[in-house]
Amino acid sequence: INGWQWNFGDGASSIIQSPNYTYTIAATYTAQLIVNNTFGCFDTIKRTVTVYALPTASMSISRACTGSAQQITFTDLSSISSPASIPATGYYWDFGGFGFSNAKDTSIVFPSQGIYNITHLVTSNNGCKSTVTQSVNITPKPFAKFIYTNNSVLTVETNISFIDSSKAAVSWNWNLGNSTVSNLQNPSATYTANGDYTVSLIITDQFGCTSTYTALVKIANIAAEITQLIPNMITPNNDGKNDIWRLDFINVFYPSAEIEIYNRWGDQIFRSVGYAEAWNGSYKGAALPVGAYFYIIKLNDLKDNNIYKGTITLLK
Repeated sequence: INGWQWNFGDGASSIIQSPNYTYTIAATYTAQLIVNNTFGCFDTIKRTVTVYALPTASMSISRACTGSAQQITFTDLSSISSPASIPATGYYWDFGGFGFSNAKDTSIVFPSQGIYNITHLVTSNNGCKSTVTQSVNITPKPFAKFIYTNNSVLTVETNISFIDSSKAAVSWNWNLGNSTVSNLQNPSATYTANGDYTVSLIITDQFGCTSTYTALVKIANIAAEITQLIPNMITPNNDGKNDIWRLDFINVFYPSAEIEIYNRWGDQIFRSVGYAEAWNGSYKGAALPVGAYFYIIKLNDLKDNNIYKGTITLLK
């Protein structure tokens, strides 16, 4: 025999003596083989080929939000094309070396927290098999908690940073008490008025279980008037305390503000737009004498067109 002609019954063919062929659709096919010898003689044979459906192994992993944190439920989601089926005896679970089960759906209490590889094997009524492996991270139940930072320096508005210290969270839902919400793990919020703000955090773990934490955030460093933020004294004696006239709020909130300082004779000794370099009690590099000096501040802000005037006492 020196020739082989195969027809697999689905339109595919081969001239290899003993081919392997994969059918993609479960069905019954008529396969045909024609052979010929060196004298040109032929013979034909046909056989019925039955291809059974292959199951698709699948599962879901869940945990009840009450009870043991280590008790995990495994639900079979496998499928197979009709008329094939997966019988009641066609299920197998391996829980990463901590037990097994032949039930369709099952649950287990794991001995401790950690990552476990779960293998699920299903077998059809025709003996066809499919396997899926999935890792599950057994974590403690979610526990919501946060801290926040604020300083006591008087300001026009204050920005509070919230730091999440929860356990087992994979998502965060914040209500920051000032009509601001956030899904960030560590958000921040700006507050423009003094008062008590109720801030709440709802966290969700990998299994959909939630935990809530609420805290009262007290804001008391918002200045009622701009004049509260303007110092009336400076002591430039190089002791590291009050050596400059601090206007920290200017560059943050009013970068276009104009600042002017005059001596008692009306001579301008300092002027700036914004306040990148603070006045240090000098004029043209020379220290000024002790006394009273006068300031004019124009904020040049759409919300505040007032002109603020006052006195600065220079001491040493």
